[in-house]
Amino acid sequence: MSAITTLTTPWLIRWSGPAAAWVDAKLPRALQTFLALEGAWTEELRGPRKRAGRVRRLAGLLLLDAALLAEVYLAMTRGQDSLAIELDRPRQPAETLEARGDRPQLIVIRPSAEELDEHVRLLADMEAENNRVPCVWRRFEAPVELR
Repeated sequence: MSAITTLTTPWLIRWSGPAAAWVDAKLPRALQTFLALEGAWTEELRGPRKRAGRVRRLAGLLLLDAALLAEVYLAMTRGQDSLAIELDRPRQPAETLEARGDRPQLIVIRPSAEELDEHVRLLADMEAENNRVPCVWRRFEAPVELR
């Protein structure tokens, strides 16, 4: 039996492509479509793994995001370079900071009449888009004095 297999294998390999094409031509269209999709799926499974590159790229992006978030956190905490919470160190009351004058004077830029009118129009437009639901800013609205 092995001698027959040895002698017929090259012939079977040579004629496998034309035989498959002949069988494919005789199959119904729906079955041809199914087999084509199944063949493409099988080839994709056999192909090189592109997923490893995507995973490595995603990991790199996650590390970059973590580094950027750490930078933002450190900037928000005014240069604090340690995440340790020091509970044993006494805190200085806020009143003494203000009394010493360590805080810079707050600069307030008042809006012009045109800017106030534009703000009122913007809030009205936002309310019109949201079926007359009052904007959140209306709750905190205080009259502004123009100087």
